[in-house]
Amino acid sequence: MSVRLLQLSDPHFGTERPEVVASLLRCVRAIAPDLVVLSGDITQRATRAQFAAAAAFVAALAPLPVRVVPGNHDIPLFALATRLLWPYRRFAAAFGVTEPAPWTREGVAVLFMDSTSRWRHRHGVLAPARARARLAAAAAARVRVVVLHHPTTCRRERDEENIVRPGAELVSALAAGGADLVLGGHIHDPHVELAARRYPGLTRSPVLAVAGTCVSDRTRADAPNSFNLVSLSAGAPTAIVVERWDHREAGGFAPELAHRFVAHHSGGWRRAG
Repeated sequence: MSVRLLQLSDPHFGTERPEVVASLLRCVRAIAPDLVVLSGDITQRATRAQFAAAAAFVAALAPLPVRVVPGNHDIPLFALATRLLWPYRRFAAAFGVTEPAPWTREGVAVLFMDSTSRWRHRHGVLAPARARARLAAAAAARVRVVVLHHPTTCRRERDEENIVRPGAELVSALAAGGADLVLGGHIHDPHVELAARRYPGLTRSPVLAVAGTCVSDRTRADAPNSFNLVSLSAGAPTAIVVERWDHREAGGFAPELAHRFVAHHSGGWRRAG
């Protein structure tokens, strides 16, 4: 039996396209995944009105379970006192803690890690030791998924600076800690690859996936609004499928591209087919 996880990222409420929001709600309800995750940049400028719009969107997904982690845009940028003293106050009022408790089902564990920092405007950071300790709590799971905002990989040279820090050390810790799939966003440019391509020398290679923006008008020229639908099987064979769904102006969201991976004897993953 497989677990289906739907990743929405970077909606940037305040810049959302209403027709895309409506289309996305219809699509998510029709798919009815086991879990919906929002991987950060929920708002554009962390205002009360933008968080209210985002909370209404999440409420409209009920009864589907939803988990949310913050992005750098979910910390006030110009309200300096709030940024320094209560950076997550509005996020917490709308969605609760920045790192929800792990979600588990059918041998799959999904862990949520906050890669934002009140001291940084854009760049993300996550301590490798802390990430590995969080994974240790899910050691009994056969498939472990990590959700954060900032990406662990990218396909364009200009996005290299946006990779979560400390980059190679963090991915090495995630791999050694047993992560099988790491989901991020931030750069609005969907991409999926094995960690070993970017980070050679890993003892085991998890899958790294980056989602596009699901509803914002802040899309890239060759990357329309999109989301990732992930299928996870902890049985035999153990498998991961990351399917990208793109928004098409006439027909709404539809599957565009699928990446399939199967477990490798090393404990990591390899592409299938």
